[in-house]
Amino acid sequence: MKRLFVVFIALLLAVALSMPVAFALTVSKTDLPVVDEKINLTGMVSKHNNTAGWNNQPAIVHFEELTNVHIDWEEVPDGNFVEKRNLLLASNDLPDLFMRARLSATDQVIYASNGQLVALDALFDYAPYFSEMMANNAGIAKCITMPDGHIYALPQINTTDGNLINNYFINTVWLDALGLEMPTNLEEFHDVLAAFVTGDPNQNGEADEIGYAGSALSNSYDLFINFYGSFGFGGNHGIINGFFDIDDDDKVRLIAIQDKYKELLIYFNILWSENLIDKDSFAQNYQTVSAKCALNQVGFVSYGNNTQWIGATRADFAQPPVLAGSNGDNYWVNVSGNVQTVGTAAITSANRYPEATMRYLDYFYSEHGTVTIRMGIEGESYYIDVDGSYKLFDYIKHDPNGLTQDQAVGKYGIMGGGNVPQNISDRVDQSAAQLPETKADVETIRATGKLVPYEAITKLSYTEDEAVDLSRYETDILSYIKENSVKFITGEREFSEWDQYVQTLKSMNLDEYIAIYQAAYDRWNS
Repeated sequence: MKRLFVVFIALLLAVALSMPVAFALTVSKTDLPVVDEKINLTGMVSKHNNTAGWNNQPAIVHFEELTNVHIDWEEVPDGNFVEKRNLLLASNDLPDLFMRARLSATDQVIYASNGQLVALDALFDYAPYFSEMMANNAGIAKCITMPDGHIYALPQINTTDGNLINNYFINTVWLDALGLEMPTNLEEFHDVLAAFVTGDPNQNGEADEIGYAGSALSNSYDLFINFYGSFGFGGNHGIINGFFDIDDDDKVRLIAIQDKYKELLIYFNILWSENLIDKDSFAQNYQTVSAKCALNQVGFVSYGNNTQWIGATRADFAQPPVLAGSNGDNYWVNVSGNVQTVGTAAITSANRYPEATMRYLDYFYSEHGTVTIRMGIEGESYYIDVDGSYKLFDYIKHDPNGLTQDQAVGKYGIMGGGNVPQNISDRVDQSAAQLPETKADVETIRATGKLVPYEAITKLSYTEDEAVDLSRYETDILSYIKENSVKFITGEREFSEWDQYVQTLKSMNLDEYIAIYQAAYDRWNS
């Protein structure tokens, strides 16, 4: 018996010694490296086309050298990420962290209630940079704290105009070719599109011109969200979830059942029926639109906060004045707040080193961390000028192989597509937001439209019960709105059926659905 006991103890010791002793790890709360001995983590990241592979990415390698935290990244293309992330969460086969996680407030509440996401506020002793930011800006915690009082994911913070204002762009070369004035209202815009389609502005003798090429494959409202302000929507707190805003009585309003929304759809139906909108607009993404722009076939686009994505013909496009509606409404509402993106990074319950992971992520908010994310490696992609400012090398700004600036930076940094925990300011940013033409586009919006203040932009969160109810109502309601918005625009459904459309929506638990948004807004507003 004694021998068996000794053998049993020996086996227990062997097993214990073979297991990682995470609790014995010493994590520095302020200094680097984060840990003295390198640790290994697993991460899943949504990979943007402009960013080189994460496992050998110079910025990621640099962060590992600084922190002693190594991460094996599973890279998932942007378009497939949410589905793959949700499958892992459903199976509970979790990585240690999600990056560019795209976790909505509802996602955070649901997965936190499942015990799959770690409450990050319990780790803020290991987040000196982020803690200082929250101390200096109470609005950050307001936008990322869930109703249970905890924070489950980190945000992207941004104070740079050119990164926060989404634009539409018109082909000024075509305007000049046809001797047209820049449009200032929706009526003039219609006439300009008609001239683009019929006047051969690309001067090739063929009727191949597209007036407005939309990129609304993911969401039908992407075709018209930048026009909401011309119909009086979004002027108080911007647009919420594509189809909500806050009215003048401080109440949540479902845009999609309002008379002015019907007017918006009628306007776009006219553009559609007169072939002024690309008939592929609901079936194509921005890459397809870019390819059509490269053929000099497009007069107007409505996507992005700079023209870099357009490609080779980007210099032909500029922001027109904010197009005023029939009542003179000219709000510019497709704007992000300084808490630009929530849910960018989260630590899962599978993680044995949450404190070290928090310190690793927190370093992204330091000045050097954000510079590395956005500009890459000192001496390779950027340098520090004599005045102390950060500058990209000329071969990054003007890539000899024809890459855009953002694509060239993506060989060294991980800024592609955003959605990364970082603290973006003009000082640490040399993205396309700092280009003279981008700044000029912002000034055009400021001069001709009513810009929603960044601090007024809402970021709503929901209780666990609300999140469950949202998941029960939202898919059917939003699918019905999106589907029928397309039908009204394309003429598949007649406007004589508008009242029937509204009544059908109201029969889909709409009052309960709106009440959830109202409760969430009331919490945010208090």
